[in-house]
Amino acid sequence: MPEEYNLVVDDQLEEQKRLYTIGQAITAQTGPAQVGNRLVEASVYVTAADSGLLFLRDPGTDEIRLQSRLTKGQQVAETQDRVIEDPLVRRVLLTGAPHILSGPSINAIPTPAPAVIDVPLVVRNECTGVLRVLRTEPGNPFDSVDHHKLSVLASYASLALENANLNVALQDAVESTAICQISTFFSSKLRLPEVLEMVMDVAARISDADRGYIMLLDPRSGQFNPSASYAFSLDQLDDLWFVPAKQIVHQVLTSEKTVCTVTEAIPLEDDQVIPSRPALCVPVEGMTGMIGTMYVERTDPEHPFTEHQASTLSALSGNAAIALDNARLFDQVEAESQKLDAVLRGTDQPVIVTDDNGTVLLMNRAASSLFGTNGRKGTGMLFPRAVENRVLVYLLEQARISAEVQRSEISAGEDRTFGVTVTPIPEIGAVTVLQDITEVKKLSQLKTEFVATVSHDLRSPLSAVQGFLSVLDQAGPVTDQQADFIESAQREVTRLFDLTQDLLDLGRLESGIDLDMEPCDTKELVETTVVGWKGRAANKQILLTWDLPAESILVQGNVALLRRVVENLLSNAVKYTLPDGQIEIQMNQVGREVVIQFEDSGIGIPAQDQPYVFDRFYRVRNNYTRDIDGTGLGLAIVRSIVERHGGRVWLESEEGQGTTVGVVLPVIS
Repeated sequence: MPEEYNLVVDDQLEEQKRLYTIGQAITAQTGPAQVGNRLVEASVYVTAADSGLLFLRDPGTDEIRLQSRLTKGQQVAETQDRVIEDPLVRRVLLTGAPHILSGPSINAIPTPAPAVIDVPLVVRNECTGVLRVLRTEPGNPFDSVDHHKLSVLASYASLALENANLNVALQDAVESTAICQISTFFSSKLRLPEVLEMVMDVAARISDADRGYIMLLDPRSGQFNPSASYAFSLDQLDDLWFVPAKQIVHQVLTSEKTVCTVTEAIPLEDDQVIPSRPALCVPVEGMTGMIGTMYVERTDPEHPFTEHQASTLSALSGNAAIALDNARLFDQVEAESQKLDAVLRGTDQPVIVTDDNGTVLLMNRAASSLFGTNGRKGTGMLFPRAVENRVLVYLLEQARISAEVQRSEISAGEDRTFGVTVTPIPEIGAVTVLQDITEVKKLSQLKTEFVATVSHDLRSPLSAVQGFLSVLDQAGPVTDQQADFIESAQREVTRLFDLTQDLLDLGRLESGIDLDMEPCDTKELVETTVVGWKGRAANKQILLTWDLPAESILVQGNVALLRRVVENLLSNAVKYTLPDGQIEIQMNQVGREVVIQFEDSGIGIPAQDQPYVFDRFYRVRNNYTRDIDGTGLGLAIVRSIVERHGGRVWLESEEGQGTTVGVVLPVIS
């Protein structure tokens, strides 16, 4: 029992630590909108809710405004700021009591209602808003633990919203010059020394101080060090004059609380005195905790700092913390960028980074040399002008449209072939990596020629064997068993003959031999081929239908090879569709391309096999395909023919549901 109790206590402590961390992240935000969005995101996360909303009461009009919303499926909350009228929210605002709904219905509605928790946000005993989370799945109510988590976050949010509103008030209260400096500071100062100098200058101005300095945490050593000063040199900190200042800074570093005081005079030897002075020191809290202190002082002891100035400087310290974190992050990013730049420039593989508009952002030396550009970073040149390669430009466009990785091959340089991978990067553009596969292509060509030669040499002996088998029974009587052997041999020889024919066809396609091309009517070609297959589909009790456009669609191609594409895809569909199934062929023109889809209700293709079905000799091996004849070259031939016509082929399949194969060809303009 004690062990179980300890486990429960440990879990509770971990949960409290997690809530504290999340709460600190919320309170670190400086704007009401950011606070609201982070609060809603955190609330949905800790309660495993489907959606969340934050409502705030407008103190001037008493209207209820929806400020932040996170709906199901979203990762980031949206800022709203629109008036709504919700009786439940209004009741929580009036009573200050939370509202939990997990019952079976609302307002006598017979269908199950969503589970809801409404928690008030209370600032100085006044209810200023309502935090709501919902679960839409019936039978999944919230419990007291969810309510507790939400209440803890609401308490953090109340403080964060108050701080954010104070920040807004600060911006209205400070002098116009200070506002201008803060604005300039956020927009243009990213170097840490410049940020520190600006922060100290603004702190002295808004507090009307005579001098001051900043202590900043060194992440590497874990020590707080003097980092910037105003109206004196940091070397002077060793003077006796600054002993009280260092004592106050140490106090703030220890307590993490603001100190606003007037120091006492300290007598020294030789009748010298360290005079009293007004001093103000505030902690600087970053995203990871306390990152420093901000100290200011005046020389006139009759002019002490006010509470308003202390709170103003505290608010400024929040802005300073963000600026300092950003400056450090900028330094880290720049260092990582320099490393990345060194890696990209040093790699032998051409690498190109483009934005969503196809503008070159980065091109390493290898890519610059390959495409004959100057390779400058951020050239601003449009991609088609920077790299005039039709295939590469097409792949970039397809990656942008589909948001999927695109792969192909291009020819560049002096008889060199490159494998291209274009990877879309959300909100950035795309990264293109090229790999020299010239030698691999040469080896592949040698292999293709070897296979073609062997296949050609096999045709004559196979024809002879097939001929002898066909007349073997004429040489004399054969038994029934011998007849079965002859039939099996004829079947296997026929399969080998088909295999050699497919290999020869594939070899001719991959050898680059010019094809006789002419305008082809794809509608007529598909229709005549499908009609010829209707009887074979009917023999297997398969319904074969087609939906073709009324007008002809012309492509530049080889009629015999394009008919082979349709034949192969229809053959596969019939072979892998069970009786009482259905095959549907659709054709449409989309822009400057014709799309032909072959959809069947067959056995489908397992997901792990789908990337390889267009490879030569690859066949799916399972109980359904065991007794189905095939060479494993049909889809490879389809892909080769389509690519020789400047098109592409794709496949979608779900095991047990069916397969769709699409062929895309460019139309004649």
